[in-house]
Amino acid sequence: MGSSDGACPKSNRIDMVQHPPHYTFGTIEVIDVIEAWRLPFHIANAVKYVARCDKKGKKLEDLKKAKWYVDRYLNHHKKNLSMPRGTSWIAQNEEPYITTVLDDWKLEGPVRQILVCLFFCDWVEVDRLLVNYIRELELKEA
Repeated sequence: MGSSDGACPKSNRIDMVQHPPHYTFGTIEVIDVIEAWRLPFHIANAVKYVARCDKKGKKLEDLKKAKWYVDRYLNHHKKNLSMPRGTSWIAQNEEPYITTVLDDWKLEGPVRQILVCLFFCDWVEVDRLLVNYIRELELKEA
């Protein structure tokens, strides 16, 4: 598990390879969640970008990357005539629980909602939330 500041355990230097601070903002690292829940590649990347969007200083870019990965995942399944079912990546009894993770990461608002929808495969809502949040951020930048 990660440290909350991304520092190397034996020194105060930040380890940008093994524990970068934009992935170690709680006690549970993003990679640990991805591995524990065995998320598919595209969804794992979307989770990574959404989870870090408030941490790395490139919120709009990270959300656009997340949307790109979700779209690519869905397009891949459409091409192969095997749309992923709207179930969940995580079983109720698996650790860490989704609420534990989201509380640990201190995520609120649209970012939290997007991750919940990603974890529970609610593709329509993921798309709606990402599109609206991206649009909102673009308007603020304009």
